[in-house]
Amino acid sequence: MKISNDLLKEALNHYSESCELDFVLKPSLPILYFGDICDYFKSDFKVITAALNPSDAEFKELKNF
Repeated sequence: MKISNDLLKEALNHYSESCELDFVLKPSLPILYFGDICDYFKSDFKVITAALNPSDAEFKELKNF
């Protein structure tokens, strides 16, 4: 099973509309999901975690250690 083309297009369109904003790190791309989507849809128990992946910019002060 693949993610729908509509979902992918919507995510990329949203990114294209906002990628030039100051708070969007460059280069970056949206990550829609990790894992095995086939197993996810087969499972009776489903968990979704929504989060932002930190970039190296959040950890610049710690890089010298």
